[in-house]
Amino acid sequence: MKNLFSLTQDGFSLVELLVAVAIIGVLSSLAIPSYEEFVYRTRVKLTISQLISHANGIIALRVVEDKTATEISGSLCSRCSIAVAGDYAYNFNWPNLLAQQRYRSLGFEGVPSDAWGSYLLLDENEGEWSDCRGDAITSVGRDFLFSASSATDAQGDDIRIWIPRYRKSSVCNDTRWVQLGPDVFN
Repeated sequence: MKNLFSLTQDGFSLVELLVAVAIIGVLSSLAIPSYEEFVYRTRVKLTISQLISHANGIIALRVVEDKTATEISGSLCSRCSIAVAGDYAYNFNWPNLLAQQRYRSLGFEGVPSDAWGSYLLLDENEGEWSDCRGDAITSVGRDFLFSASSATDAQGDDIRIWIPRYRKSSVCNDTRWVQLGPDVFN
């Protein structure tokens, strides 16, 4: 029987330590990409949840004020001073005071951010160009690049929610939907 309190101890050999380090390396090389994918998918889901929450807030405010988002904010496009397709949407000169005021008028506490820390881009479209354009809120995703054009589907890794029009039309499809760019899960 070994004496547990003896001063001499048997240690690990160099080969045993190298095998243990190799096993830990293999396990971490498998776990880290899975963890990064889990974090990314969680951020996408959180951003979608934020967009839906903000859209519901705008819908409620429009009912209370009996006005469109354009009439409340005084703008047809609060994001247009910063983001056009292809722009890097995280600009240190934006949001300026006017943009912050427009977002506040719609019930936000300043300009909200998505799960990546980039600003959510608001486009109050109702009544602009054609009768069927609705309001939209867009997250630029993890690449911080605004890929979606102002009038079409989400592109790149952008996530966009379309808000149904306040003034209904028999011609327009007034449903709310979330659009994911084709690169969101690539």
